[in-house]
Amino acid sequence: MNKYDFLPIGTIVEIEDFDKKIMIYGYRPISDGKEYDYCGLLFPFGYDQEHEFILLNKDIITKVVHPGYTNKMFEKFKEIFVETPKQENNNGGTQKQSISTSLFDIK
Repeated sequence: MNKYDFLPIGTIVEIEDFDKKIMIYGYRPISDGKEYDYCGLLFPFGYDQEHEFILLNKDIITKVVHPGYTNKMFEKFKEIFVETPKQENNNGGTQKQSISTSLFDIK
């Protein structure tokens, strides 16, 4: 497993050919039928009308500046999420696949 395979929400990263920092806020976003590893926002701005979200793959991450928070719930989510394969659609692209689990029962 690559060290950037599954970073927690809130992780701040640097990527190739980009001089700003990005905060990861989601996993496996799909745009125009293509699935990415992460979606992020410019740090420290977060979401606003001026700054759009960024779609990125783990192979362009060059550095983790600060890791996001993890706990038992994150570790269980990671275990389930990593094992859930990407799902192809009929057009050769990918589509969302939901993860059905009772993560909120984890203490």
